[in-house]
Amino acid sequence: RTAWARSLEEQLGARTRHVQLLQREIAEHEATLAAQAELLAQQDRTLHANKAERRLIAASKWIRLGRKLNLGPVIDE
Repeated sequence: RTAWARSLEEQLGARTRHVQLLQREIAEHEATLAAQAELLAQQDRTLHANKAERRLIAASKWIRLGRKLNLGPVIDE
């Protein structure tokens, strides 16, 4: 019985260490995901700012006049 109890204790210890390792890996992955989510949010803000700027450029009187005279660039909104 003592050997059996020791065996169970060793198995429990090994599984506990394995669970702790997995918890650390999960925490690392969560941190990586959080960093990537922030990067995506920043890129999304930049994209929206660029789209707004392109709309302003396309609405410019000078750009529209240039397009009517076939001199200006085509700027998609």
